[in-house]
Amino acid sequence: MKTFVKCLFASAALAVISWNSPIFAQDVDDFDADFSSGQNLCSVLTINADGTCQFVSTEVETRSAAEGKMHQWDRFKAMSENPNTDEDGNPLPAAPVTSTNEDKPFSDAELVQKVTAIATERTDDPGQTNVVTVTSNTVTVVATSHYASLEEMLQRSRAVWTAGGMSFANVRLETDTNQLLRMTLTPPPGMQRYQKRLRAQWKLAGLKAELKLVFPGRVVASGFPATQTNATWLAMDSQNDESLNALEKLYSGPVVITAESSGLKLAQPLDAEKLWRSRSQNEDEDTNTLPITAAGPGFVAEAQSLATTTLHVFPGGEKYLPSTAAPTGTVISVKLFAPKGRFMKSVSNVRILAAVDNQGRSLLDNPNDNDDSLTEAETDTPSGGSSDPVSVSVTLHLPVPPPDAQSIDHLAAEAVAITIGTWKEMTLTNLSGSLSNELDLSAVLPGARLTLTKITSKSGQFVLQANITGPAAVNNLDARLKFPEVENFNSSSYNTRAPHNQNGQTTRNLTIQGYGYGSDGPLSLSASNAVLTIRQPDDLKRERVKFELKTLDLY
Repeated sequence: MKTFVKCLFASAALAVISWNSPIFAQDVDDFDADFSSGQNLCSVLTINADGTCQFVSTEVETRSAAEGKMHQWDRFKAMSENPNTDEDGNPLPAAPVTSTNEDKPFSDAELVQKVTAIATERTDDPGQTNVVTVTSNTVTVVATSHYASLEEMLQRSRAVWTAGGMSFANVRLETDTNQLLRMTLTPPPGMQRYQKRLRAQWKLAGLKAELKLVFPGRVVASGFPATQTNATWLAMDSQNDESLNALEKLYSGPVVITAESSGLKLAQPLDAEKLWRSRSQNEDEDTNTLPITAAGPGFVAEAQSLATTTLHVFPGGEKYLPSTAAPTGTVISVKLFAPKGRFMKSVSNVRILAAVDNQGRSLLDNPNDNDDSLTEAETDTPSGGSSDPVSVSVTLHLPVPPPDAQSIDHLAAEAVAITIGTWKEMTLTNLSGSLSNELDLSAVLPGARLTLTKITSKSGQFVLQANITGPAAVNNLDARLKFPEVENFNSSSYNTRAPHNQNGQTTRNLTIQGYGYGSDGPLSLSASNAVLTIRQPDDLKRERVKFELKTLDLY
C-alpha cells in the first residue's frame, strides 16, 4: 500500500507526496514521480526567536489531475478491501476493478472531502491542519504545521527540506564563533546523477516550486540564490533553464546559510539526521526513560553473511552509470539473540567499535568515529506465527578492505537492546459486538482504552482497525489475533500512522491482521470466533550489548 501511495500521489520527486505527505526515504532510487501537469508548490519555513517554528506548504494543481488521483485511489481502496491470497498467503493477481462511475466528475463538496481525508491520513504530523479550496479549474491545498521547538521541527523536517525540489541527507543548526545562527544543508550522495533524470520529468510536467526559509534575524550569507532581509529562498521553474542550473549547483556540496540570531540561543548543535533516527528508533516515551545498563550474560551474535561490493568506472563510462548502481563497501549481516527466556523488543544505536583485517589493519575510515549511522537493525520474527521475536537481524557497514586482505580477523560492535521477560495479558471476544464501543484496558495498563473501528474478513484474511488511547506507555502494547479452532493462523499488527500525543494522552491508530489456512486453502474467518489478545511488557530491560565476531572470510 505504501508503494502504491508513493507512486500514485507523488506530486514532485524530492518534494512532497501529493497533499503534503512527507517522503522519508533518502535513497535516490525512491524519487521517481508521477507529476501533475502545471503543478505549483510553495513551502515556507519560519524559525522564530523563541525556537518555535511554522511550516506552511501550498500546492495547486489542475482539477482534472486531482480528480484522476481520486478515481485511482477509489480503485485501489476497492482492491485492498477485497484481498485474495494463495495457500501460502501470497497475493494472487487481482482481477480488474471497474467502476461505472470511474469517469464521473466529483462535485466540489465531494472533492474537498476526499482530498482533505487523504491529506489528513497521509501526513506524519498529527497536528497539521489542511485547508482545501476547489474551483472549476484548480484544487489548492494549504497545510500548516506548528512546532514547539527546533528539535521537534528537525525531527519532522524531511517534508520541509524536500519541498521545492530539494533533498538533504542532513541538516545541522548551530551558533558560530560570531554568535550567528548557521544552518548547513548536506545533499545526499548521487543526487547530481539523478538530477538529470529529474530535470527531464520536471520539464515534461511544467512544474514550479519554491522553498523559502525565514529566520529570526537578517540573513548574512546564503547558498540559496535569493535573499531579502531575514528570508532566503530557492525558486524553480521547470521551463526556465537558469533556475534549473542554479538548483543543480546546490548539489556540488553543502549549502550554508548564516543569519543573525536575534536572541535565539542553542545550547548545543542540532543534527537532523540523529533526530530523525532517534525518533524512528524510539517512538515510545516509556522505553526512552528506562536506564541503560551493561548487558548481562546470554546475548549471542552469529554472522549470517558477508558481501563486498566494488565499482570500477571505465573512462567515458560515467554518463552510462545508472543511479541504481550499488554502493561500494562491505556489508555484514549478523543475527543478535536475546538471553534464554527473554524476547527482543527493539535494537538501536548499533555501531562498530573496531574492525581489523588478517594483517592487523583497521578497516574503519575513522576509528574514533562514534556515529551510529553505519548500521541498521530490524526485528526478525521466528516462523510458525510466534509473536515473540527471539532475535534481530543487524546489518553492519564497512569500507572496502585492502585488495590483499583475506579476512576480517576481529570485529567488535555494540548496540542498545530492549528485551522483554514477561507480559500482562487480557483477551477480548465478541469483537463484532464491540465495534465502535470503547473498551477498558486497565487490566494491562491503567488509563488505556481501545475502540474497534472496522472489521474485514475475506479469503482467509482477517483485519481489525482500532484506536488505542491512554498514557505514553500505550506504545508498548502488543495486539495479536487468534482463532482457537484454526491451527495455521499468523497474526501481526502495525501503526497505521505515527502516534499522536496531545494533552498528556497518546493515541495509536492500529491495524491488526492475520491469515488463516486449512488443507483446502484459505478459511472463512468469522468475527464471532476471533480472540484479540492485548499485552503489556511487564519486565523490560534496556541494555548496552557488546559483541564480537572472529575470522570472517572475505573471499
